[in-house]
Amino acid sequence: MHIHQYLNSEKPVAIAHRGGSYLGSENTMEAFENAINMGFKFLETDIQITRDKKLIAFHDETLNRVTDCKGYIINKTWDELKNIKVAGKYNIPLLSDIFYSWPEINLNIDPKNNSSISTLIEFLKENNVFDRICIGSFSGKRLDNLRTIFGSALCTSAGPLEVLKLKLSSLNLRNFDIDANCVQVPIKYFGIKIIDRNFIDYCHELDLKVHVWTINEIQEMEKLLDLGVDGIMSDNLEGLKTVLTKRNLW
Repeated sequence: MHIHQYLNSEKPVAIAHRGGSYLGSENTMEAFENAINMGFKFLETDIQITRDKKLIAFHDETLNRVTDCKGYIINKTWDELKNIKVAGKYNIPLLSDIFYSWPEINLNIDPKNNSSISTLIEFLKENNVFDRICIGSFSGKRLDNLRTIFGSALCTSAGPLEVLKLKLSSLNLRNFDIDANCVQVPIKYFGIKIIDRNFIDYCHELDLKVHVWTINEIQEMEKLLDLGVDGIMSDNLEGLKTVLTKRNLW
């Protein structure tokens, strides 16, 4: 399989999960800027869609957890959202803000609902930034939709069913074909241990890079690097940078 430009790194990549949990400012320009200033080249973000079809960097369906407002994002216009503060002081960014502010940065995007997909498709068509983007999702349907339109131009990670197929194949239970470019997984999925050397080796045989999320403990990072993973997604940016620097992998 052809290795996508987005994944073309000799060293394990450090991915700042939601920009890192810097000052409680997840998925904000301040969090992303902090990660970039630390030297991170890969950011992970989630997208939600507003009532007037704007894509914003935001994890939850509602405002309740990270802002002092309540309500569903899908019911709010961008005009209503742009004055709402995350953690009391940070603005919610548009996806386009992140792209245009840092043209050299790679972005891992998780579209959180079906209603965002058609607008995301338009965004990708207009901006032609396929070398800088990877899309991951818990919804195989969303991934299939994007793959049908963009084919091999777009980097996608494996959906949950594809991960299960890879796990079974790695145990020699059956052989399955999957359409992903990489595998982005937690150590365990629904109580099933996914990440072990066997699984990583099997993915590498298929030219699939393996990124693991969300790893915040130093010991866990060390163990995963010893197993040969190709990337770690973390909120603990200082910790991940320290571990990779110590190994001359930063």
